[in-house]
Amino acid sequence: GRQVDYLISREKGKVSLSHLADVIKGLPNCIRNMQFIQNNLDEIDIKIVVDKSRYRVEYGELIIGEMVYRFGKKMKFNLIMVDEIPREKSGKYSLIKNNIK
Repeated sequence: GRQVDYLISREKGKVSLSHLADVIKGLPNCIRNMQFIQNNLDEIDIKIVVDKSRYRVEYGELIIGEMVYRFGKKMKFNLIMVDEIPREKSGKYSLIKNNIK
């Protein structure tokens, strides 16, 4: 079946794909790819692929700030830099992976 296109916050409820896409809107063109993974209600992993020549540490802080705004202060966020984000079986990238059953 199709992946669920939202993540869940105890404080704010469902956070949709469009709200997550806005997280990197204001950043310079330094984020090549991104994926939000939720395995439990209290934590979200944020995988990012960056252009190392343009990316600065404060951009990570901005991303976390945008996530706190959308999910609330009780959620924990793990910003994980990766070289690539694997494609799904369909060949597409999945921005959201909601693994909460």
